[in-house]
Order: sequence, then C-alpha cells, then structure tokens
Amino acid sequence: MNLPPLAKKMLAEFLGVMIFLTAITAVVITPGAAPMHTFALAATLVCAILVAAPYSGAHLNPAVSLFFLARRELSTTDFFAYVAAQLAGAAAGTFIGSLIRDQPIIMPSLTSNAMAAGTGPSDVAIFMGEAVATGGLLIIIGQLSIKKQGPFIPWAVGLWVASAALYTVTGAQANPAVTFGRLFANYGLSLQTASVVFLAEMAGLLAATVLIFVFSDKKKVTKKGEVSSP
Repeated sequence: MNLPPLAKKMLAEFLGVMIFLTAITAVVITPGAAPMHTFALAATLVCAILVAAPYSGAHLNPAVSLFFLARRELSTTDFFAYVAAQLAGAAAGTFIGSLIRDQPIIMPSLTSNAMAAGTGPSDVAIFMGEAVATGGLLIIIGQLSIKKQGPFIPWAVGLWVASAALYTVTGAQANPAVTFGRLFANYGLSLQTASVVFLAEMAGLLAATVLIFVFSDKKKVTKKGEVSSP
C-alpha cells in the first residue's frame, strides 16, 4: 500500500509506541517487577526505535518531538501528527498489555492505584527523578543527532532508560506518551501523580534544550562568507 509520507510516519510512531507500552504494561501491571524486567523493556525500546527509525525518525515520545520542533527540525503539522499517533499508540499498547496479563483497563482517577497520594513516593522524589531521566534522555538524543551519530541513538537510549529506571521511583518514564498510557493500566498512575510526572518531563525538556544550546559548537563566518565550526 502506497501511503502518503505523513501517514507512514504516523503509523511508524503509533506502532513503535504501541510495542513499547505493551511491554511496559505487561511487565509493571503487577507491582514488584524484577530488575531484569527493566532490561527487557529497554531491549523492547531499542527494537521499536530500530524498526520505526527509517520511516519517522523514531521519536516515540512527545518530548522528543517537541525538542525537534523547538530546533525547527520538525514542522508544526508533523509535530501534532506525531503526538496524536504516539498517544494513540500508548492507549493501544496499554490495552494489549492488559489483555496479555488478564487485567482490566481502568478509567483515570485521583486515587485509583498504587502510586496515589499517601501510598507512594513523594512528589519531590517523583519530580526530580523524571526531570533527570527526561533531561538526560534528550541530551543524549540531541547531542548524538547534532554530531551526526544517529546509528548510536537506539543503543544509547536503551542504556539510559535501563539505567535511569533503576534509580528513579517511577521507573524513568521520561515520555509523556508512557505517562498517558499508564493512566489506564491497573497499578498504573493516578491523575495527581501523572501531573507531577508530566511537569517534570517538561522541566527536563527545557533544561536539556538550554544545555544543548549552551554547549553546541558556534559557527564562524570566514572572510569569504563560508561557514565553519571551531
């Protein structure tokens, strides 16, 4: 089928996020997942990126798409199309993962899960962990992209997510689409917790964008009008 270019990109983003959320939901839908599950999720993410990359660049994350929009490397139309596909993929992945574990799909609420207020980590711990996880992820993607080292991105992202998941109380979501999908999973996120996670992800995005701008090589203009880098 000869799909329009944007439709093909959206399908790639949808399928990539769906695969990742299926794995996340099937693993974490039962509290107390073993550490090795973290590496299984990281491996799934690497595979999803490798599959989607030739078609959409494999953002698989609204924060990543927003980052490239801010750098004017993604059009506004493509940005909204990517985010819509990512959120739809997250919902579909949560549904499939719940079916795999024979668990119900729930409607989001303030106190419907294990991370509701008063029964889980503090908002400060959640915010700091997600801000660091998201900021680090975007710095890795941004720097490798700028340095034209794209082939390393899937592996670097997988290693970062696996590592950050072990030292953050949220498992290093670092992805608003993951946060959205987990709202509908049994033992997922409450609306209150999701709001803190989302704000942290945006803070991490902002910090990463500023740091990449600060540390990016500045271009110099020669006498002949040629552009060069130091």
